[in-house]
Amino acid sequence: CAEPNKRVSRDWTCTCAAPATGSATAAPASCVLDECTHPSCTSCAKTTCSGASQDCSDPNTDAAVLNDWTCTCQAPLSGSGKPAACTIDECTKTCGTCAGTECSAADQDCDDPDTSDAALSNWVCRCRAPATGDLVAGAATCVLNECTETCGTCAMTTCSGSDQDCNDPNDLLAVAQDWECVCRAPSTGSATAATASCTIEECSYTCATCA
Repeated sequence: CAEPNKRVSRDWTCTCAAPATGSATAAPASCVLDECTHPSCTSCAKTTCSGASQDCSDPNTDAAVLNDWTCTCQAPLSGSGKPAACTIDECTKTCGTCAGTECSAADQDCDDPDTSDAALSNWVCRCRAPATGDLVAGAATCVLNECTETCGTCAMTTCSGSDQDCNDPNDLLAVAQDWECVCRAPSTGSATAATASCTIEECSYTCATCA
């Protein structure tokens, strides 16, 4: 407390004790202490946030409210703490190592198995069922066996229902309806994406009806 002029009434001043700042005339001062910007107070952040390349925030700078500061991760990272454990989902965020539209453009799902800021470029493109396949940091090569799976272009029971074998010569998802029904020996014949017309030379083979 200081009184600059003893001949003047109610001119005394309350000044906050360091490290807080603030003063008021003829009344208690409202003391302020920003624990993020003050360089050396006991409860202050000091270099905790800046040393981790994070922002510091003191939500209440009332000198009576101490140790409420927090470190916040810088965008596109997220997280808070003292310091914060920063995370980033490289499937949903925009950044130099992020997936962007790599997966969605290939009609695939994106998955980031570890969102820690220390684990970058680990996002995975995963093929959508019934196709299978995945690739880290890139569009996957999707595989779909149209003989064994259920899908709009798949053989389903077309071959087996006619006692024929099914063969998918190229099981890449991009190569559709190339499956074929193949007649079972001693019959011969095949057809692409349809039931085969089977034939048998009964003079040349051994079978129940053969010569």
